[in-house]
Amino acid sequence: MRDTTHEYLLDLNATQAATRAGYSKRTAQAQSSRLLSNVMIKAEIARLRREAEIRTKVDLDRILEEYARFAFAGLSKFIRIDQQGQPILDLSRCGPEELDLLAELRVDGDGRIRRIKIKQLDKLKALEALGKHLGLGENAGNAPPLLPALAEHRPAPAAPDRPRSRS
Repeated sequence: MRDTTHEYLLDLNATQAATRAGYSKRTAQAQSSRLLSNVMIKAEIARLRREAEIRTKVDLDRILEEYARFAFAGLSKFIRIDQQGQPILDLSRCGPEELDLLAELRVDGDGRIRRIKIKQLDKLKALEALGKHLGLGENAGNAPPLLPALAEHRPAPAAPDRPRSRS
């Protein structure tokens, strides 16, 4: 059991975990399904996850906060527009938190800046991950739906005016 749970936590791929734990490739998928339905193995996986969360100080809230930072970041932190309407790179207002939002910052030129390329981390991927976790979108898995809950707290739209019949 110990080998299987530790192997599973490496990549959360049950079939690969079963293979690494010593099950044959031919039976790994069936064995992994059987093992993951075992109450003792489920409890051990939950215990190991809690320990890792405490040890690393990484929990769901922290992960969602980071996704939100990436998802809702804009270029306004890194550029300003001059009086002629031209963008100018301005990192003077950026601290480490903002610079961590960049995937790439490349300066092309021969000592003088000729071209600058700023590439942010993948916003769409972060938004998709947030949406999936919060139960938004088609492929949201088993997360509870958020939109119906929000709709319950929103006032109903006013009924459209009916055209008056002419008699």
